[in-house]
Amino acid sequence: MIFLDIVSWEPKDTEAVGKCYEDYEFPEGVKVIDEWIDLMGCRTFVIYEPEDEEAYIASNLPFMGLCRFETIPVMRADRYMEVFQKIAEKAGAKSESL
Repeated sequence: MIFLDIVSWEPKDTEAVGKCYEDYEFPEGVKVIDEWIDLMGCRTFVIYEPEDEEAYIASNLPFMGLCRFETIPVMRADRYMEVFQKIAEKAGAKSESL
């Protein structure tokens, strides 16, 4: 599954976050799709796909206590519509057979 993390921090922690991120590399098992930064400051957005829970935890660990993470499961809109249509068709078939 693909996730969007909104990572935010207090303005007073900007230097500490920058130093932490300076040498940071995503751990093995985390495929980063894209990263964005809020030009107004104190927020970054990361779209990624972790292999498992361990990779997810390892990716956030260096920033714990320094940043807040809002993790949102996301899917491309066209893929969502495909899945939604299949589920709707199955649900329709089930209700018709009752």
